[in-house]
Amino acid sequence: MTRTRLNNPIPVLGRFFPFMVIALFLVFGNVGGAEAAERKLAFAVRGVVVEILVKPGDTVSAGQPLARLDDSMMKVHLGVMEAKAKAAELAATLAEKSLQREQELFDAISTTSAKVEAAELAAAEAAANLAQAIGRKKAAQMRLDRATLKVPFAGTVMSVPGFPGQVINPDAAMDAVVVLNDGQ
Repeated sequence: MTRTRLNNPIPVLGRFFPFMVIALFLVFGNVGGAEAAERKLAFAVRGVVVEILVKPGDTVSAGQPLARLDDSMMKVHLGVMEAKAKAAELAATLAEKSLQREQELFDAISTTSAKVEAAELAAAEAAANLAQAIGRKKAAQMRLDRATLKVPFAGTVMSVPGFPGQVINPDAAMDAVVVLNDGQ
């Protein structure tokens, strides 16, 4: 087994995040006139391939979509996370207003410190719930964005082993995420 060099983080990431199932092979010209490198690209999220947008021999540019997963459930999940974030935002706003009201009553000697402390706790919990809901919404958006496999740099498609209907499972083991030809 070959050890991965630290200056090339992609194979190292592949060990910790073994994503795979669809791979599009691209050839790129290396700097300095060295031979072209062959790289495998793969989806980082689970799903079912619905569309392959390239064929062998196609020239592709950076950012160009190569393949798409069925994203219908991802869109539904994002909608739910957006609604939960709005609800958490409202709860945090109401908890903060309640805390302000309790503090005003305490200042006017019309409530106890225990009620102020309870309102402080409720406001802190609501703020934590809001932060969590926003994080979950961002994660859902990121998964949706990753349902389209895009090429990170210009190149030529060498082969397309993926196909519509293929099930993508990021938990499947894959030894190499990127295969480089360094000319040695």
